[in-house]
Amino acid sequence: MFEQYYVATARGYVLSPELLGKLAADPAQVADTFSANYLISLASKIQNELGRVTVLAAKEGKRLATLSINTEMRFTSPEQRAKFTAELQRAIVEVVGRHSAPFRRPDGSLADGRPFRLVLGCYPIPAEKAETTPPSNEGRNASTS
Repeated sequence: MFEQYYVATARGYVLSPELLGKLAADPAQVADTFSANYLISLASKIQNELGRVTVLAAKEGKRLATLSINTEMRFTSPEQRAKFTAELQRAIVEVVGRHSAPFRRPDGSLADGRPFRLVLGCYPIPAEKAETTPPSNEGRNASTS
């Protein structure tokens, strides 16, 4: 028998949701698309897909085209939040329709171009963080390759 030591060399580690196998969160299995479970499932899908494409891009020596937006906001009423949600959804549908190509051809085959996934989530910030952090508009990054 021998002993072996491992030393952590990265600042952080991300474990793939695939490690959970059939227990991994799957957005297709969540009926309520406005629930926290659905958002968590989408976050799991993002983590999984982004991990895979990052490895593929690195193998090909390419940069990965991504977009990140992170902001904090406050709503003073459920009505204000609902109005914001409806207007944002309308705006996103319009911009996607105006700037993206069809995903499939009329015969059902995949259309030309590289497919991208856009996910937008909004959730309440935990009270202890909301009380200590000023609003930020960090993360407004767009990287393309």
